[in-house]
Amino acid sequence: MRSFWLYGALCVAIQGLSACGSNPVAENTAETQKTAKAEQYDRLVVAFGDSLYAGYRLAPGEGLAPQLQKALQADGINARVHNAGVSGDTTAAGKDRLTFVLDNLDRKPDLVVLGLGGNDMLRGIKPEETKAGNKFDELLNIFQQLLLMTSGDVAQAMAWMNQLDRQYSLTNDQYGMGDFFEDLKTKGYLTEEKVDGQIAMTPKTERSIRRQSLEEIFGKLKRSKAGGNHHTPYTGVGDEMSSDIRSFQFGDTLDQISMTESIKNAQVNHGIGDFTLMENDLEVQDREQKTSTATVLMIDISHSMILYGEDRITPAKKVALAMAEMIKSKYPKDHLEIIVFGNDAWQIQLKDVPYLEVGPYHTNTVAGLELAMDLLRRKKTKNKQIFMVTDGKPTCLKEGINYYKNSFGLDRKIITKTLNLAAQARRVNIPITTFMIASDPYLKQFVQEFTQVNNGRAYYSSLQGLGNFIFEDYQRNRRKNLK
Repeated sequence: MRSFWLYGALCVAIQGLSACGSNPVAENTAETQKTAKAEQYDRLVVAFGDSLYAGYRLAPGEGLAPQLQKALQADGINARVHNAGVSGDTTAAGKDRLTFVLDNLDRKPDLVVLGLGGNDMLRGIKPEETKAGNKFDELLNIFQQLLLMTSGDVAQAMAWMNQLDRQYSLTNDQYGMGDFFEDLKTKGYLTEEKVDGQIAMTPKTERSIRRQSLEEIFGKLKRSKAGGNHHTPYTGVGDEMSSDIRSFQFGDTLDQISMTESIKNAQVNHGIGDFTLMENDLEVQDREQKTSTATVLMIDISHSMILYGEDRITPAKKVALAMAEMIKSKYPKDHLEIIVFGNDAWQIQLKDVPYLEVGPYHTNTVAGLELAMDLLRRKKTKNKQIFMVTDGKPTCLKEGINYYKNSFGLDRKIITKTLNLAAQARRVNIPITTFMIASDPYLKQFVQEFTQVNNGRAYYSSLQGLGNFIFEDYQRNRRKNLK
């Protein structure tokens, strides 16, 4: 059975690559393998599958990937075959990791050889069940988007799901919207109150929405061949080696590799006689950040965030969720505070973000900046920054218990107080990055003046580019050791 799979995969791959054309290779096979290992290859093939592709219980060099690479090179095709097989993978498990594998390659593959399904049969997983699982994932993605738009109103989100289903046939005869709703409860995404029967999101849903937002907004920022995004300075002594040892991951640098542990693994895994060092033998010393960054993300929830038929609050919420997930997973020592501002400003918890709604508010930027600076003043770290997402001009001040409001143009009194705060933040080394979701020339002029006073940065961004800008600025600011 294994020989049949191997033969079939070899035939498919060779035919596909031959149709693309080939370049001459060295006559010596060993030299060709050395060239491929140095990543000087013309074609990249990904062998993606289960144990048949992973080479389970086969000696090094006997699995599908090395055999396919050897056959291609013998046929005059300078190719590298990347082994992306995982023993025990089902079709559903393979689907879950496919995006991760493709995103972490150093280039787009010329061919992907796919081999899944054997473990589904061994475990008695019917094709209908796999299709239903895929359908659930597709519907969950849409449902979570709607939950953000409805500020966590499950009933309204499900009503919209049914409308979309009638219009676009999201479900089928085998898996209906009722099945999806029951799976949401069974899988722990929704909970039903026993007293009044009200349906609500669970913490699992909130985490899932954060991860989805992170992938949607930041997932498209690919690792460049040069080793990363060079818009920012290096961390220098900001990183130090810790005593923790872990397996090699894509993106780790050569200086992190623990040679003693890696060589020991190679000897255990492949024997001492014919020494071979593979990627899965490598272990690295983890890095530990000596410094941390304190960030306040300000979100405008004034009424203008939903004016003119454009939903601007949902993308702003996605940015907040994505940034929080990025910090929690990648920079656990960093601090992120989230505040919202309308007529007043107040701090919210991360779990509150999906439920944010725009109110009948004016834009009290001064209140937001005062609260942000007060929060940062309590942090001991030297690296501090404010990100402000807004779509309109400051239109409000609080004077005692009363509000001073003016929505007609740029009010001198309000603007002066706002600029004074920008200057104050500069004096205490707190840069403010403004993300302006507007295109009015007079508003741009105000933001330019605000940015100049603070010595910060400003972006006049569409909602589509908002996440990328925030990500890059976060990376840049956190590497500045502000005196």
